[in-house]
Amino acid sequence: MIIINRGTNMANDICAIYPNPASDKLNILLHSERSTKPLDIQIYDQTGRLILSKSYSDKDTLNLVYSIDISELKVGIYHIVIANGHKSTSKTFVKE
Repeated sequence: MIIINRGTNMANDICAIYPNPASDKLNILLHSERSTKPLDIQIYDQTGRLILSKSYSDKDTLNLVYSIDISELKVGIYHIVIANGHKSTSKTFVKE
């Protein structure tokens, strides 16, 4: 049996975030191979205001999993933008 998930095209998605909802830490799992390109992460609130911005240099981007401390964020819905070189993605997560 073959099951096709039509909701998300994982081939074009550069990462996954977990857990969602999250309370203290948000993990980002890159689907691509290790990269020497900088990794840029921005978190926005529902009004579009930039809440948190992190940039990892090429020395830091040899990892495939990144952990971001979100314990100081207020409870709510946030949007995260992750860019790795020429690829980027936007996801939504819930802070509880």
